[in-house]
Formats: sequence, C-alpha cells, structure tokens
Amino acid sequence: MPKYTGVLEQYDIANFLYLSLSPIPSTAFLEQLSSCSGIAIGGGDTELY
Repeated sequence: MPKYTGVLEQYDIANFLYLSLSPIPSTAFLEQLSSCSGIAIGGGDTELY
C-alpha cells in the first residue's frame, strides 16, 4: 500500500489501517471503519465497492 500510505506520510499522517473489504465483516472491522476519519479505496475491482 505504499502508493497510498506514502502520500499520507508526506503530510505527517501516520495513524492509518489497511482493512480488506469483506462481504461478512466482523464487529471489530465495523468498529474500526465507523471510527475512521477517511477512506481510501484502491486496487482490484474498485468499481464493485
């Protein structure tokens, strides 16, 4: 994910997670997702997200 995280790090943004999307997300996944301040979607078939 350096393509995305590298740009964030240039602006001193270092608190981020990589979450792989799932059709059946766990409770922990949903908690992390609901508390985030932004989402970057990249790679694969992004038009399906």
